[in-house]
Amino acid sequence: SADVFPSRPVYGLIFLFKWREEDPDKQEPSCPEGIWFANQTVNNACASVALLNIVNNVPGLKLGEHLEQFKKFTADFTPALRGDAIGNFEFVKTIHNSFAR
Repeated sequence: SADVFPSRPVYGLIFLFKWREEDPDKQEPSCPEGIWFANQTVNNACASVALLNIVNNVPGLKLGEHLEQFKKFTADFTPALRGDAIGNFEFVKTIHNSFAR
């Protein structure tokens, strides 16, 4: 049925579950070429991190000035450092916190 399948492209799926690798030696040191991925290193940011992991991997997507600069700034970071950078990214923090109850 047409109701089951979206009429627009699907760029990602978000599955949320609680898990965190505390041992830095077991964390991924890098991503495959052309993939932008951040670990969630800040509490209560899973949806924001998941959305950034999706939109930063959609070719040709217009991210806007703030997100584009952030993507370029973190391009050479490890996934864990990208997660830390998200926690310090005021633009995303402000938007994320605007949805807090």
